[in-house]
Amino acid sequence: MSGAAGKVALGLEDKREGSEKGIWAAGARRRESYVSLIPYPEGTGSPSRASGQISLVVFIGLLFTRFWFFSILYSIWWYLDQDKPRQGGRCSKALQSWVMWKHMRDYFPISLVKTAELDPSRNYLAGFHPQGIMAPGAFVNLCTESTGFSSLFPGIRPHLIMLPFWFRVPFFREYLMMGGLVTSDKESIAHILNRKGGGNLAAIIIGGAQEALNARPGAYTLLLRNRKGFIKLALLHGAALVPMFSFGENDLFDQVENSPGSWLRWIQDKLQKTTSFSFPLFHGRGIFQYSFGFIPYRQPITTVGLTPRVGTCSKGPCDPGGSCSQPPPTFGSCSGEAHCSAEDPEPLAGGGGPAAPALHQGTVRPLRSPQAQVQRPHRPTLGFLLSASPEDRLALGSPVGSAVI
Repeated sequence: MSGAAGKVALGLEDKREGSEKGIWAAGARRRESYVSLIPYPEGTGSPSRASGQISLVVFIGLLFTRFWFFSILYSIWWYLDQDKPRQGGRCSKALQSWVMWKHMRDYFPISLVKTAELDPSRNYLAGFHPQGIMAPGAFVNLCTESTGFSSLFPGIRPHLIMLPFWFRVPFFREYLMMGGLVTSDKESIAHILNRKGGGNLAAIIIGGAQEALNARPGAYTLLLRNRKGFIKLALLHGAALVPMFSFGENDLFDQVENSPGSWLRWIQDKLQKTTSFSFPLFHGRGIFQYSFGFIPYRQPITTVGLTPRVGTCSKGPCDPGGSCSQPPPTFGSCSGEAHCSAEDPEPLAGGGGPAAPALHQGTVRPLRSPQAQVQRPHRPTLGFLLSASPEDRLALGSPVGSAVI
C-alpha cells in the first residue's frame, strides 16, 4: 500500500514539475513577445517612429511642468553635443549587454554566422541586405551583444548607419548612440573608416527605406542600382568591403500588395521621395492572437557575413585608413593615374555555414531559409551584382526572388 502511495506521490510531483516548466516556458515566450515591441532604431515600422514621437512629447511636456529645467539643461547639452553622432557616437557596452536583447534574439530566433576572420588592424565597410520592415537582424547582431558579435570578431567595433533625422530627436538620440548607431553623413562614415589603429566596422543597409516597400515573405528584391556611393567611400578610405545578407528578414511581416505601377505604390514613392521615409502598409501578429497586429512573426533570421573584399590600387594595396590618389567614379575603377579595383575573394570554404555557399553562388528561387539554398544552380555572385554595370545586369537578367533594381 505504501509503495502504491509513493508512486502516486511521485506521479503528482512529476505533473507539478511539468506544469511549472510549462508555465515558465509560456511566460518566457510572452516576455519575448513583449520585448519584440522594443523599437528597432533602423526599422521603418511604427515602433521606431512612435518611440521618437514619445521622446519629443516628453521633452516638450516637461517644459510645462515644474521639471522644466530638465528640458532646458538638455537643450544646452544637445547644442554642445550636436556633432557627436557624426564623430562615432557614444557606444555603451552596458546597454548592448542588457538581458532583454537575449529575449529579443530568442523570439525569432536570430543567429550570426561567421564565414571569415576580420583583421582588427584595419577598418571595414559592410553592405547589409535586405532592409525588411524593421531590420531586427541588423540591430540585434550589430547593436547588441546577444549574438556574441565581439566574441566572433574580437577587436571589431560595429557601427550601424542611420538617417540623420533621428539624431535630432531629444532623448532618443542618446539611446541610438549608446547602441552604436551613427548618422549616414559622408563625414560620419569617413570618421569611422579613418580611425587610427583599425578595428572599426560601419554597416550600411544599402536598400534603405525604398527597399522596404518590396519586403514581403518568400522573395528578396534588392535595390542596388545607383547605390554605389558606399563602395566609392570604401575605396577612397582604404577600407575592406564586407557583404552581409540576412536570411528571413523579409518573412516577419505581411505587406499590402503594392506592385510597381499601382496607385498605392505611386503614393508611397511620392511620400518616400518627399520625406526620405517609406510608409509600407504591413501587419504581423498580436500578443494574445496571431491573425493581426504589429508584432513580427516568429521566423528565424540568419545573418551571414562574407569574405572581405579589399580595395587595391595599381601602385599597390591601399593602406588601412589610407586612400587612392583619385576618387573612384564607379565600383571597380577610378580615373586618373591610380587605377582602383576590388579584388574578388576566394570561394568560401564549405565550413562557412550552410548559407554561405548559397549566397556566394546566388539563387534562382525565392530565398526562405539558408538550408534550402545549398543545392541550387550556380548564378552570378552578389559581388558581381554589386560590381556590374546596369547594362551588364540587364543583359544577364535578374533571378526570380533576387531581382536587382
